[in-house]
Amino acid sequence: MTPSFNLTAKVSRNRVFYSWWIASIEHICAWPQPTKALFLLILTLAIVFFITEWIRTDVPAVHHFVGGWRDRLILLALFAVVAVITQFMSDAATTALFAPVAVALAQALGRPPEPFVATVAMAFVVAFLTPIGRHGNLLVYGPGRYRFGDFVKVGTPLTVICALVVAMLTPLIWKG
Repeated sequence: MTPSFNLTAKVSRNRVFYSWWIASIEHICAWPQPTKALFLLILTLAIVFFITEWIRTDVPAVHHFVGGWRDRLILLALFAVVAVITQFMSDAATTALFAPVAVALAQALGRPPEPFVATVAMAFVVAFLTPIGRHGNLLVYGPGRYRFGDFVKVGTPLTVICALVVAMLTPLIWKG
């Protein structure tokens, strides 16, 4: 085989893959709304389970990725991920998914798991960014004539303040 043939074969394979991908996206867009929501939930679960298993099995990669970070920065990143996901998932589901991730991350880094689990527990409570994040948000959304952007405007600074407080205090309170 000549190099040009290999390049042609590679381009052809990529073209087939991308046409399949675009057809799949178009097919998914035609699904009913509940089916799309279920698909996204299952996709989220798969990603979280993959991350958890990756953290448990590939400790050198975890050290390479976040090993040089300070504890508070790791906790802040963990808080941010959980706080964003809890805007769209239930609190219990988010905690059930991310508590094992937090424990695996702490064990992979050789740190006590208590601050990591406490960060996850605090992050799922701060669902201030969207009206669907908490039941109370949804209750005042319609009667108060709030818009989606109102929750983002008020919820973003509040979430950032909570994230900073949690990242600063959890290592001090839960030393492990």
